Amino acid sequence: MPLKIRRATPKEIPELSKLYFEEFSAIDKEWTLGSAKSRVKQALRISPKWSFIIELDGAAIGLVFAQDFNYAPGKCLLLTEVCVRSGYQNRGYGHKALAILIKKAKKLGYKYIYLTAVRTKTALSLYRKSGFMPVKDFMELERKL
Repeated sequence: MPLKIRRATPKEIPELSKLYFEEFSAIDKEWTLGSAKSRVKQALRISPKWSFIIELDGAAIGLVFAQDFNYAPGKCLLLTEVCVRSGYQNRGYGHKALAILIKKAKKLGYKYIYLTAVRTKTALSLYRKSGFMPVKDFMELERKL
């Protein structure tokens, strides 16, 4: 079976939660399967039209989640999650999924796609290949509570 990128459905929450947990807990140990499941459910509830599953040979190898984002430049999209299984990274699957998302956003009149990502070589490579650039004069901050 070829690569398939399609909208994710609620019935895939368990599979996508496991994938999300396995990949993101390797970067941030605070993730649990339960918190991953909550995040996947939230993404599908908030923005089902921008929730995608990446499949190869019928198995989920990745996901892409985004949501509408109202901002000064006009209609924007916030890319909230991109996840490709470690064994499938650097093979173009994430890039193909982002290309589909970008094409769809352009067709629907979106002006920009914004994202925040964990700073890894793989993520930076993916986003740069997909045309994303750092935003001048912006920074990301957090405050632990």
